Amino acid sequence: MTENSVLYKRLIEEIEDYAILLFSKKGEILSWNNGAGRMTGYVAEEVIGKKFGFFYNKQNQDVKLPEKLLKIALKNGKASYEGWFTKKNGTNFWGNNLIVTMFDENGGAAGFSCIMHDLTEKRNELQIEKALSIAKEGLMKLFNASPVGMIIADIEKGRLIEVNESFLSTFGYKREEAIGFTADELGFVSQETQQRSFGKLKEQGYLRNEKVPAITKFGKELQTIFSV
Repeated sequence: MTENSVLYKRLIEEIEDYAILLFSKKGEILSWNNGAGRMTGYVAEEVIGKKFGFFYNKQNQDVKLPEKLLKIALKNGKASYEGWFTKKNGTNFWGNNLIVTMFDENGGAAGFSCIMHDLTEKRNELQIEKALSIAKEGLMKLFNASPVGMIIADIEKGRLIEVNESFLSTFGYKREEAIGFTADELGFVSQETQQRSFGKLKEQGYLRNEKVPAITKFGKELQTIFSV
């Protein structure tokens, strides 16, 4: 083995963020780097010579997914999969792997290389983002459908970020006339009232049934109750 080959082998072995493996034509593990150990919990001595399918979860093993991936790689030159894998301690992680066929000088299959990456954290982040998006969508539907006038405002500056239809119909504004302005700029509450209410909100974190005198766009006086 040349010096460059030794350095390359050492580089592969030391990579921790990715599992980089070599398989024989039969799918037996020939090499196992630090990334594979960190990802699955197995050390090289436990896996060298074993069929590689043991780190797929039971359902995938039962349907012989590892063997199917090797057949696809033999036919197409590569095969990829994203889904559940299982660690030595029995816990599952979400990952993807790419299996690439390595050919000998005569064009025959000599074995396979495999790169695997743990995507559990990324998947969880995406699921959280999706859940938040669904929750936000649901809240906005309730916000817009409410028979009670509602606003969303920047607590620091008091500028309106969103208003619902009930608010617009009660106070006589069009949406574009209200968004981006403060309550006192629009004139439906006085600057003194706004400062007092927002000061109280900042101090205690909420307002409950706060009586606030208000005026519509057309000058009609209203007695409103604010809750935040």
